[in-house]
Amino acid sequence: MPSRRNASKCASLARIRADAVPFWAVWDYTVAMLIQDLRSRIYYVTPEQQSPNGDLRDRVQGALSAGAGMVQYRPKHLTTREMVEEGTHLVRMARAARTPLIINDRVDLALAVGADGVHLGSEDMPVAHARRLLGPSAIIGATVADASDARIAEQDGATYALVGPFYGPEDQPGSLSLDLERIQIVRDTTMLPVCVHGRIDVEALKSLSSRGVQMVCVCEEDGPGAESGNSVAEAAALVKAHLLPEHVAP
Repeated sequence: MPSRRNASKCASLARIRADAVPFWAVWDYTVAMLIQDLRSRIYYVTPEQQSPNGDLRDRVQGALSAGAGMVQYRPKHLTTREMVEEGTHLVRMARAARTPLIINDRVDLALAVGADGVHLGSEDMPVAHARRLLGPSAIIGATVADASDARIAEQDGATYALVGPFYGPEDQPGSLSLDLERIQIVRDTTMLPVCVHGRIDVEALKSLSSRGVQMVCVCEEDGPGAESGNSVAEAAALVKAHLLPEHVAP
């Protein structure tokens, strides 16, 4: 969560109409807030929720307790009313843990539940439109596949760029890998913080650190344990030891 000084600045910025403020006027502040104030460099993404139930809340609580620095809620298969009810509860949980929670795809849902922002893919609302709707202080992530995507995301006011997921060979279905060349191209193209969704182990994290990657995505189905807390705790320990110092400027 932002410091008292940053929170005051954030509140002042939020009072200004988003369409009257070019994103670059507050981009440096938004990025600095994301990088400096996250509890960890672990970005936890929930499994796609099939129905409203307490299991997802338990998983999110486990991830928060294990030290996730940011949470993304992916309500792919619920009704809008169910998404709002579940999202509202998860936002309260994340606030209590002083951890930002963003919504996958749905800008309207993020506004409805008071989330800290959204993550947008290539077929979702353009980043520039989301920035106008959500305002200058919202966290807006963008999935990027190449240098062109990264440049557009930065120009349109994204807060971070997500590269991946990268999957392993066909004979290992569902396994994760890393495309280090693509990661390097994105890193060289943009000043945005770069988050990677791929294989997490010591060698991979050393490679990512040398390429300036600043966050690692942990999805429920990707983790080494059945419980999200175990997955996040193991990933957090690896990241702390091998990826980055606690605070790194973009």
